[in-house]
Amino acid sequence: MLESITIKKLFGLFDYHIKFDMVENITILTGPNGYGKTTILNIIYHFFNRNSEYFQKLNFASITFYFQNQKTVELKKGEHNVFDDILQTKVYLIKEQRLIKPVLENIETDDKSGKNKKTFLNTIELYAEELKKLIEEKQLEAYQIAQKLDSSFPKRLIEAKTVVDEPIFKKRFAELKDKQSKLQQFGIATSAQEIPDYNVESAKVLSVYLNDSEEKLKIYDDLLAKIELFVNIINQKDFAFKSIKISSDKGFSFYQNKQQQELSLTDLSSGEQQEVVLLYELLFKTTPNTLILIDEPEISLHVLWQKAFIDDLQKIAAIKKINFLVSTHSPQIINNHWDLTRDLYDLSKTDENE
Repeated sequence: MLESITIKKLFGLFDYHIKFDMVENITILTGPNGYGKTTILNIIYHFFNRNSEYFQKLNFASITFYFQNQKTVELKKGEHNVFDDILQTKVYLIKEQRLIKPVLENIETDDKSGKNKKTFLNTIELYAEELKKLIEEKQLEAYQIAQKLDSSFPKRLIEAKTVVDEPIFKKRFAELKDKQSKLQQFGIATSAQEIPDYNVESAKVLSVYLNDSEEKLKIYDDLLAKIELFVNIINQKDFAFKSIKISSDKGFSFYQNKQQQELSLTDLSSGEQQEVVLLYELLFKTTPNTLILIDEPEISLHVLWQKAFIDDLQKIAAIKKINFLVSTHSPQIINNHWDLTRDLYDLSKTDENE
């Protein structure tokens, strides 16, 4: 885990020592234009991706990374062998431009050799298609697990020795029904199965049945937690008379509330698209124990959405176990989280006086 970073003579001007918040796991960079907020995000991103070319072009004297295990790695201008010592720290950069993504297409030529052509697609449409594929993959995994369990059910029933008592049966069955209901609500899976009331004679059968049913649905746990938070946060934003729907055939889609008419995803305002795209990246495209770098999340976001942004990150961090470094100009993004800020103007003056 990265604890802090020291940068000497960034742009030939600024000395910074930036400590990351290790309690909330969210650190906010602020400061005037030209002090290097975005550059610091890029420094971290390119360093851990071993991109020495970036540092050849950057004006700096030295950069030192400090880790929780008391290891330090220092990069000096003109050095390259330091990249061999980089720890396996995962970083993910969410850039300022989020609504359009470049995609390489293979175009056939007259000589059949083919060549790559860069085209640009709407990110929100790409992510809806990605979620559709994620759901399909989980459905296939669940089907394979179900086939395996169903084929061995008679044998395991005969060999079963454990039984389930009535209070435990009712508790587990209620949890099972709740999960089935959520999966049905999101159009992911599965038809709810009715089973008879509890009795002692069927306790062994019920125990095996519950074990199997829980195992079949367990495959959805991670995806379901992400989708629930994704939908809940978006619904709290009060998109202008629009509601989101999750389904296995479209991933996610939006409807006009009054007419219940499906909208094109690009019919959403730029602010609404920014919110959806940013949330999707945080929830579905990052992995645990990753440092997430977010550049200017306030772009196109309504002031009320900006004020809720760090609170939303805290909810996401809780289920994803990830850390954030956020660069922003917006006091609304910071809201009541000033203790998490590191102001580059103040840090540059502090270093001058030391």
